[in-house]
Amino acid sequence: MLVSFQTSVGDTVSTASRTADYAKYGLGALLRHDRTSETGFMRLELDPALARQIAGAVYAGLQADLAAAGFEVVPEADVLGNASYQSLLKEAGYTNPSRYFNMDGDVLLAAPDTLKPYMPYALEQGDFFENGQRKSYISGWIRNIPMSGGSSTDGGPKFTLASSAWKGPDLEAKMAQELNAAVVKANYIVTFGRVDLSVSHDYVWAEKGTDALGRDTSTNTVTTTTSGTASAALGLRGGQSRLAFRLAGGKSQKAAKGEPYQLPRDGDVVLTIDRAVPGLAGYFDLQTGGKLEMVATLRDKDRFATDSAAMIATEQKKMLDLVRR
Repeated sequence: MLVSFQTSVGDTVSTASRTADYAKYGLGALLRHDRTSETGFMRLELDPALARQIAGAVYAGLQADLAAAGFEVVPEADVLGNASYQSLLKEAGYTNPSRYFNMDGDVLLAAPDTLKPYMPYALEQGDFFENGQRKSYISGWIRNIPMSGGSSTDGGPKFTLASSAWKGPDLEAKMAQELNAAVVKANYIVTFGRVDLSVSHDYVWAEKGTDALGRDTSTNTVTTTTSGTASAALGLRGGQSRLAFRLAGGKSQKAAKGEPYQLPRDGDVVLTIDRAVPGLAGYFDLQTGGKLEMVATLRDKDRFATDSAAMIATEQKKMLDLVRR
């Protein structure tokens, strides 16, 4: 059971201009082009303890929803003591919570206090998390990009962890056999808004002229201005938030084609929220943190925790209603 809290989102915009190239290089602009860009981002100040609290509430809700739907829930102690589960943690487990990143930006991975999280196999997870183009905006959140680094959390996931977790699907299927039950995995991505940038260019053309030696003395100038908007609202990411079921006779799957990113298939049956789930915008206060940087803070931690868990529970129940009993 994992809740991924998006802690940064951003936008990168090209600031290049062919007209600016001509102003700078003259006819030399035919042979060269400045490929300049600027990045703006919004980051969320999120207490890791609060993230674990929310994950715990979602976990308790999942157990209750499964029981209410008529399923027998295996006692947690049986899962914790299972040898295959312990092998999963040895193969791909990491610290709870941990800093990581995805295609939208930085993220805090949080699980219930009693269940240590482990990474899904990269082949099944898809390119939203496991992609060389993943983004990190918060300084120090991720170490050694683009080398073989990873989370700045001690014991957190490294870039290579999911790729090496190829034993995971078989271990989950073995655990299902040993417990005589399906292994149910919940994975939700809580979003908090978006950033949009735009660019404008202001040109001032000088009179052409030369000095006594015939050198060009024109002084064309170009002013480039980057501006942006940041909007913060609680939500769930579609296409990635899901419930996965690994069966006793299960096997490794491949992520499915999707837009804009592959759809995870880390189970024999996977139910995915197929659209973004927007929430209300009243959970955050925004302040300027620097050039093209906004900082979001929570107005009411208790309300955010309650409403985040309730939002997930609503979508979770819809998915469980689709499961054949």
